[in-house]
Amino acid sequence: MMKTHAYLSRFVPGLFSGVLCFGFLVPGAFAASPGEPSGAPGMAMKAPSVAAGKVFAVDVLPGRRYSARILSPAVVSITSRVSGEIVEAPFAEGGRVKKGDVLFRLDPVRYEAAVKSAEGARKEAEAELEYAKRSLDRVKKLWEQNAESRDAYDAAVRTAKTAEAALLAAEADVALAEDDLKHTVISAPSDGRAGVAAFPVGSWVSSSSGALTTVVVTDPVRVRFAVSMKDVASVFGSVEKLREEGSAEIERADGAKLETPARIAFTDNSAGADTDTLDVYAKVANPDEALIPGSTVAVELHRRSQGGAIGVLPSAVMHDEKGAWLWVISAENRAEKRRIEVESTTESAAIIASGLRAGETVITDGTHKPREGEPVRIVEGE
Repeated sequence: MMKTHAYLSRFVPGLFSGVLCFGFLVPGAFAASPGEPSGAPGMAMKAPSVAAGKVFAVDVLPGRRYSARILSPAVVSITSRVSGEIVEAPFAEGGRVKKGDVLFRLDPVRYEAAVKSAEGARKEAEAELEYAKRSLDRVKKLWEQNAESRDAYDAAVRTAKTAEAALLAAEADVALAEDDLKHTVISAPSDGRAGVAAFPVGSWVSSSSGALTTVVVTDPVRVRFAVSMKDVASVFGSVEKLREEGSAEIERADGAKLETPARIAFTDNSAGADTDTLDVYAKVANPDEALIPGSTVAVELHRRSQGGAIGVLPSAVMHDEKGAWLWVISAENRAEKRRIEVESTTESAAIIASGLRAGETVITDGTHKPREGEPVRIVEGE
């Protein structure tokens, strides 16, 4: 053996020195790098990579989605209050109208004549009253001088009062005649969109003819949807809270959403006996008439936060037999398990009732990787 060793040392110089050097280098090759946690003896452990995000403030709490109907706040049936022939209908069927725009004109001749006749009767009553008053003054003076009987005086008083009553009746007839004449011109009661004319020019109409057309108010409009009483209780707590804190995000039939949420205007005064739902009405501006009365839209009913609610991405929250929890990243980039209470959850946010503060950082992806109190490496997040 000694001869063999000597023989190899002679012909392969440095062989055994290399082996000795290798023996010294091997242990160091498996040592943990500075700053990284060590695992099993002789093996390195790197901090797991995770995605993280901040706990964010929530202005609008998650709600529920409903089918809704667009309603006009006023659909006015235009009728005639007087009888007459339609001589003009100067409006575009289906077009926009302004308050006061003329929709129909009826033949005014007979009503103009009625006004003149009533005015004549009034003037006659005025003359009769003036004569009766002068006569009463003469009889009164004579009666005071004992030159006229009491019966004559009383008759003069009666005549004067009768003339006064006749004048009041004549003035009333004038007012009625002028009102009838005024209603030969039928105008739009509000801004809106006119409907189809039910009677063409030349038709004779009266108060019993029914609607001549309709004017539908289109700006603003109402959005009506039925909310179950269960949702009222779970999302808002009470109907009063629904009225105060509710807001409706409206989505049209083409999928486009209105930029500004609509606030709840009012609710019906009772729930449906068969459906246990409450009709809710939201009011929304509609200057471009994108929302057509009678059409259907989708509504996302939210609750506006009154006390600075906070939320996290739903992927951050986990559950076990004890409830909800998540990983919070400390200032030293270490994972800390935190128990929380979740108020509600949607596709975009989990609303946290307790256990977190706004601004804290939580793990949103890779939640299976960390260990309690060990470092993590944030690679991405939102």
